[in-house]
Amino acid sequence: PLLTDQRSYHALGARLIEGHGFSFDRNWYPFTPADTPTSHWSFLYSLLVAGVYSLFGPNPLAMRLVQAVVGGLLLPWMVYRLAVTLFSGSARKEEAQPGTIALVAAFVTAVHGYFVLYAATLMTETMFLITLLWSLERGLAFSHRLSAGESLRSLWPLGLALGFSLGLATLIRQSILPWVPVLMLYLLALGWRKSQLRTAVVAMGSAGLILVAFVVPWTVRNYRV
Repeated sequence: PLLTDQRSYHALGARLIEGHGFSFDRNWYPFTPADTPTSHWSFLYSLLVAGVYSLFGPNPLAMRLVQAVVGGLLLPWMVYRLAVTLFSGSARKEEAQPGTIALVAAFVTAVHGYFVLYAATLMTETMFLITLLWSLERGLAFSHRLSAGESLRSLWPLGLALGFSLGLATLIRQSILPWVPVLMLYLLALGWRKSQLRTAVVAMGSAGLILVAFVVPWTVRNYRV
């Protein structure tokens, strides 16, 4: 199962290290002619595959092992961080027990069959989930601190981290983009309700600029090719 996308990312990684760019050596699924630049496959994930191949040769097993280790470490860790941040915002922390909940969540993530499968699969899901969870955790942390009335000086680093995580997630799977304005509008509305609108606008503006900085070079590249 799942062979078509894996073959595609393997081929793109191999073509990148050979200097052919984001293209295939023959007509490729779903509608890419041979030796034609393409812009509808994940840029960052293809580059990750190419980076591993440049070190170990174009062997899918190398990428599977690297991703299994990276995913096996980072995905449970991000679930742990998200759970801690989520339940630390409880009004009664002694009842929430965020550390215990987070450990259970991380354990379930570490042994979940589909997460284990995808961590060793040449597809974007594992890396995307890691960056998506990071963006959710930073967004929650921002909302908690904004609600607590913290100053812009302490909040703008969270905005930068949010923008960075959203930028990485976008270059792995562009399907996150419709969610971004929803998240930012929620945080801006929260800032307005907490009389912290200026702080929220500056922080979300910083996050948005970082996201744009991630996307623009690839937009320019796509128009050029």
